[in-house]
Amino acid sequence: MSAELSPRETQVLHLVAWGHTSQQVATQLSLNVKTTEAHRANAMRKLGLSDRAALTRYAVLHGWFLEARASRGHGSDDSASHP
Repeated sequence: MSAELSPRETQVLHLVAWGHTSQQVATQLSLNVKTTEAHRANAMRKLGLSDRAALTRYAVLHGWFLEARASRGHGSDDSASHP
């Protein structure tokens, strides 16, 4: 992950990569939707990503989904529970 991203930008991007909407991310992180969208836009700009599909590719290539599975303590494919 780029060192340029703030911790909050990183959190937002991880949740967006998992397929959460801006509203869902805002609710989970106790933020305003506009704030969530600003964090997402700033982070994607910093990483040179143009859309959510590019973000998902970035997440796969950088092992975000593997990291999330490892942090849950098992290797099962439990797509219903993620960060």
